[in-house]
Amino acid sequence: MCAAAGATARAGSAVPAPAADTVMLSEATDGDYIVRRFLVKRQGDTDYSIRYQINLASLSAALDGNSRELDGLNAFVDNLMRDTLMNVKSVEITGYSSPDGPRAFNETLARNRARDFKSYVDKKYGFSKKYDVTLNSVAEDWEMCRALVAQSPVPDKQAVLDIIDRYSIIGGREAKLMALKGGTPWRYMLREMFPSLRKVTVTVDYDVRNFDAEEAKAVVKTRPQNLSLNELYLVANTYEPGSEDFNSLFETAVRLYPESVTATVNAAVAALERRDFVGAERYLR
Repeated sequence: MCAAAGATARAGSAVPAPAADTVMLSEATDGDYIVRRFLVKRQGDTDYSIRYQINLASLSAALDGNSRELDGLNAFVDNLMRDTLMNVKSVEITGYSSPDGPRAFNETLARNRARDFKSYVDKKYGFSKKYDVTLNSVAEDWEMCRALVAQSPVPDKQAVLDIIDRYSIIGGREAKLMALKGGTPWRYMLREMFPSLRKVTVTVDYDVRNFDAEEAKAVVKTRPQNLSLNELYLVANTYEPGSEDFNSLFETAVRLYPESVTATVNAAVAALERRDFVGAERYLR
């Protein structure tokens, strides 16, 4: 049976799925720590973001569901600050602006949105006193705009994509879009796409200490997302192959690491061993 980093693949007790507000960007080992970089996310696998009104850099909790978003962010940060297993290394706040309007104005607007949100988290949590907070800005987020166009029913979609791909910002991209078909696609973009581009996103970098098998066995019951795949398999070594705990931990591993071939194959093999052919096919599909 396959395993991670040489650990024997077994499984552990039933545990909840990881919170939907984080997505792992990278993982590396640094001495006694596993260094993980997480992007704060919300359910639906879209950037966890706070929206801003057009031409404004002041946070409005009442705008477009921001109250719900802020509640989710506050709950995440509260847990982050209470969790003694996690050591926050840095916080990156990025302000964005939509493509409409003068370039210079949008650059200032994106920077001011990042500063405004930094003031919010500093006032509420004292972030800058506790962590290394970096501010970034992306004026006229054409990359995300193009992705939204590609996924949308915008009128004359292919023509819109061709203009975005063919013409640079200084080469008249915005003017050509505004002129296309009497401005109908542009008005659609203004109404349906640009509001979601006026936002701030947050990226949190933190370390999670390495665990031995006994420590990992305790952590897996409450915070399995703090464990690496190898640590999950260390816990697996403490359970009887084929037991309920054994099978459950394999499912936890593949749920936490859906892109891992090791986790997927292990879960499929465990399913085959208990003659769950439907489950095995699902993992290998």
